Formats: sequence, structure tokens, C-alpha cells
Amino acid sequence: MFFKKKEKDVTGQKMGGLSFYLALISLSIIASVNILNIFPVLITGTTERWLAFLFGVATGASIYSLLLEGSTHVFIHELKHAIVAALVGNRIKDMKFDTESGHLRYSFSKRTAHFNAMIALAPYWLPLFTVPSLLLLFTPYRESWSSLLIFGIAYGIDLITGGKDIGRHQTDLTLIRGGFFIGLIYILSWHTIILTYLLAWVCNGTEGVWYLAMALWEQVIWWVMRVN
Repeated sequence: MFFKKKEKDVTGQKMGGLSFYLALISLSIIASVNILNIFPVLITGTTERWLAFLFGVATGASIYSLLLEGSTHVFIHELKHAIVAALVGNRIKDMKFDTESGHLRYSFSKRTAHFNAMIALAPYWLPLFTVPSLLLLFTPYRESWSSLLIFGIAYGIDLITGGKDIGRHQTDLTLIRGGFFIGLIYILSWHTIILTYLLAWVCNGTEGVWYLAMALWEQVIWWVMRVN
């Protein structure tokens, strides 16, 4: 006989256990290491590459102001919740939104409960537009100024849509165990990691990203050797 797994509704529940805090520590360390190692990469960027990316970011912010305010913004917010909730195996019950507010209801099982904090914070860190733009990296145009422009536009939209709603009024953040500032550290760590790798690509392409990744790997090896 097969038994249906027991599911619970996440609405109004506190979120964030051991796995969340381990993820928080890991993300904070990666973000810190990236900050310490990004400067040698930044100085390799040419004026043309910087201008293409920064103009893209400004364009992305303008696109948000013109097209993504109101109900579209709220829809994107709730969609990010739904995407991460579905990816980790939860069942979406319903999603509602209007010009001022929105709400997503999903059920979770014991197996997926530890993802609830990540789902709650997804609208503030998930690079919904930047990730699809990275498909350009697999094309012959990956080093062109037009690709940098598109990366900038996508990141500009993600930056505005992710940052606009951050505040103590958001239950997404206040229901995190540890409170608003714990959620904020998690969000900022994600943004720092995304931005540092994106800037590494903008400044020096694959070599810049590889340099940043290897710097992180060397730090991991150093700590492992010290522990042992």
C-alpha cells in the first residue's frame, strides 16, 4: 500500500533551521573571499567594456520604471517564490497578485522543509533575468559589447526588482529565524557573489571568472589543510 506524504502549508510559519544557517555562513564566506580578490580583475577592464555594461544596467533600471511597475512587479516577486518552491519539489497551491500586493501558497513535506527560508527570500536574490542572458556565453558573440549590454540590462532589472521590496514590512524577511538582519545578510551575500562573478566576466571574460573561482578554491584548500 502506498501512503501519500504528509504536507503542510507554509503560510505564517517561522523559517530557517540548521541547513539555512550553514548556507548563510557559506554564502557569506564566498562573498567575502570574492570581495577580497575581485580588485585585481577590476583593473583589467577596458573603458569600452565598462561603459557597455553600465549603460546596460541603467537601461535595465529604466525598463523596470517604464514597464515593470505595479502588478507586473508583484507578479515577478511571486513568480520567484514559485520557481524556487517548485524546483525543490513543493506543490504550488495558488498565486495571487494585484498592483499593490501578492501572495503565494505552497505545501511542503518534511523532506523539503529546510528549503522554506530560501524560498521566502528568493524574490530578493534570484537573478531571474540574468540567468537566461548567460546563454550568450555559449554563442560566438559572448565577448562582444552587445552581450555586455544585454548582461547589464538583465542585471539592472534583477537589481531593481530584487532590492525594491526589501524592508521590515516584508514577512518574507521577518519570519526568518533571527529576524530581518539575518535575512538581509543572506540576500546581500547572494548579490555580492552574483555581482563579483558578473564583473569578473565584464572585465576579463573567462579568465576573470576563472581567476575568481581559483582564488576561492585556494582559500578552501588553505582552510582544509589548517584543519587537518
